[in-house]
Amino acid sequence: MIIYHLKSAIRYIRSNKITSALNIIGLSITFVIFIFLGSYLANESGMGKNLPDSKDIYRLQGQNGTSVSYKTIELLDAIPEVSTYTWLMDSWSMKQYFVSGTKTYAPGKVLYASKDFFKVFPYQAIVGNIQQALNSPNGIVLTQSMAEKIFGKQNPIGKSITFKSTAFGDFQYQVASVIKDLPQNDMLKFSCILPQSSLDKVDWYKRGRQQWGNCNYETFVVLKKGTSIEATDQKLTAAFKKAAPGWFSKDVKHLSLKSFSTLYYNNPFPEDVLAQNSLTNIRSIAILALILLLVGTVNFINLSTAQKEKKRKNIAISSINGASGTAINLQFIFESFLLVFISFIIAVALVALTYPLFNQLSGQSFSFLSILSIFISQKLWLIPIAIAALAGMIIATYFRAGQFHLISQNNVPGKAHLRNVLLITQFAFSIILITGTLIIHRQNHYILNHSTGFHKKGILCIPLIGEMEAHTAALRNELLQINGVSQVAFASTILGQEYNTWGMSISNNGENERVQYNVIQVDSAFFKLMGLKLVEGTGFKSNSDKEKDHIFNQTAIKEFGISNIEKARVSSYSDAPGNIIGVVKDFNYASLHSPIQPMAFVYRKPENLSYVYLKLANMTPGTITNVQSKAKAIWKQFAPGWPYEYYFLNQTMAKLYTKDRDFGKISLALTILSVFIACFGLLGITLFLVESHMKEIGIRKVNGAKISEVMTMLNKDFIKWVAIAFVIATPIAWFAMNKWLENFAYKTSLSWWIFALAGLLALGIALLTVSWQSWKAATRNPIEALRYE
Repeated sequence: MIIYHLKSAIRYIRSNKITSALNIIGLSITFVIFIFLGSYLANESGMGKNLPDSKDIYRLQGQNGTSVSYKTIELLDAIPEVSTYTWLMDSWSMKQYFVSGTKTYAPGKVLYASKDFFKVFPYQAIVGNIQQALNSPNGIVLTQSMAEKIFGKQNPIGKSITFKSTAFGDFQYQVASVIKDLPQNDMLKFSCILPQSSLDKVDWYKRGRQQWGNCNYETFVVLKKGTSIEATDQKLTAAFKKAAPGWFSKDVKHLSLKSFSTLYYNNPFPEDVLAQNSLTNIRSIAILALILLLVGTVNFINLSTAQKEKKRKNIAISSINGASGTAINLQFIFESFLLVFISFIIAVALVALTYPLFNQLSGQSFSFLSILSIFISQKLWLIPIAIAALAGMIIATYFRAGQFHLISQNNVPGKAHLRNVLLITQFAFSIILITGTLIIHRQNHYILNHSTGFHKKGILCIPLIGEMEAHTAALRNELLQINGVSQVAFASTILGQEYNTWGMSISNNGENERVQYNVIQVDSAFFKLMGLKLVEGTGFKSNSDKEKDHIFNQTAIKEFGISNIEKARVSSYSDAPGNIIGVVKDFNYASLHSPIQPMAFVYRKPENLSYVYLKLANMTPGTITNVQSKAKAIWKQFAPGWPYEYYFLNQTMAKLYTKDRDFGKISLALTILSVFIACFGLLGITLFLVESHMKEIGIRKVNGAKISEVMTMLNKDFIKWVAIAFVIATPIAWFAMNKWLENFAYKTSLSWWIFALAGLLALGIALLTVSWQSWKAATRNPIEALRYE
């Protein structure tokens, strides 16, 4: 029986080559996208869960940030519920690289960690004693790919390597262990781990570790089994309030433990150590994947019902002659399974060819084997089987409902209701996707071109090193001599990157209040170069007081309740009064996802700052090439052993929206493919409709019908279906995109013309798809249809 049904299914595909090919192509594309997105979503949902007992790991953090001070970390020793803990931090360096022999190597992501790091995060070692690797201040742990990059295939254990960094200087390390490369779903992204104890050689760092206000460490804790998180939080907060100074206790407010496995999505703070993603974008991609899968499934069922109308009489006759309902159902299911199986095999082959393109679109680094591994391990392969079974049952039910009507499909009650509903569903999904893509594109264009309130085009930023401290005046003069450089300034960071947060006291109207604000330290030339506008007071002068003179933004002035800047004072680290000498107009110095936060510019001399900013006279290729060439030559004069690096400010700001651009590219690709799949379904349905109306068309033409009249007859139903789909899709699309835009503090508007354009595009695509077949049918010789009548 199975062999009979299989042969019958093969005969069926051979006898319906065109429509079967359309079905296989549409379903193959659906499966390709589902394999990619299913693997991506499964990987995202497993972020932070790759390590054993990851559910027992928690991050210690305060109310205002993820990092805590070393003095706070010491409190963990007195908490009996804590089994073990580790603290780690980013390398801080603007410039860093490894030296082995005569060669230099980019280190990738570098983390400093305490000695118990591998007790909290038990990564698997390839060589070396991983548990003892960080006990020595000279030990270093490399990932497998980094070890092979530097030492090749030889055993690297015990080999020396020099790490040069602008933050801490030069250190000599010996390879203590090599671990396997981190899996795709690991939240900690690094290529090497350096021991925190090695930094004890740096006096200023060691001194700073004993200050409560130096919150530099992300701390991860393993709790004992059965521990109450709430009770532990209360113990930690009580111990903290007892030990910490009052001013610091007010800043941090309370301590809490956050589950490590939830930090990927539920993280309100920018991250240097952990990977993170937007839950809104992930949910949106999941919805898009589901819509595409539904479009592909609907298309498959629609085409299959249209193809099998030809078999209605055969089905009825077989049933009358004793064929059981089970046998008829099995025939339909076998045909569905065969089409799905062929489509799936083609899809796997296409995935092997196109996964680099998917990585480029999504910003991921999947391999073909990793995609298949996730797809199999997460049992996503059950979806194609479910589609085949569901489609076969629906098709069987559809035809058995009218199996005894032997004359014509036109006599079957409810003859095309299912197919019409499915087509309307397809059109509705297409309109929702087109609308969503248009709005996502508009929002991405808005955030990339929104006026930030400062110059970001034509600004070149170069990170400095310690050796340049004594030469900043000479460096400024040399850079200003370059043809094409109009201004030079210095700052502590690049706009759009991480900022220091200061907790200070403000004396205002006779009251003292603890406040927090982001800080950029700059020289006196910075405001002019960046085009920042002062709305009150004066800018910095070359004789301004270091770290005392403040210029706040308007948000800070409003939030801190300052009515007169001349009467308000800010406490500095030396407890001397700091003056508020000006107010700068609000500008977007961070992502448009968040509203503007309180910000202060604080004066500092150029020799104490980390970046030099160059304002280019223009952005012509000739100017850029000349400035880069001359700046690199000047760099080699002042820092002959360090590689030259640079950043364009507009590109740095654009990186704030990398995830948004990736999401926009994915949604665009899904929309195009979804519409493409729907077009295959429309083409198949049109072929069926043209064939079923062939005699009617012949009679109409014999009686004088024009080509336009015949085409109108065939196309009018599609216009009606698109109109119904538009009415259904518009409120759904409006609601969904309105919720998505809530993810941004600054956003575009939902204009009515976007929805109208989506409907017109769907209508245009539908009419273009069907009109070709309609025109062929309308121009065919009517004798061909009526020769046997």
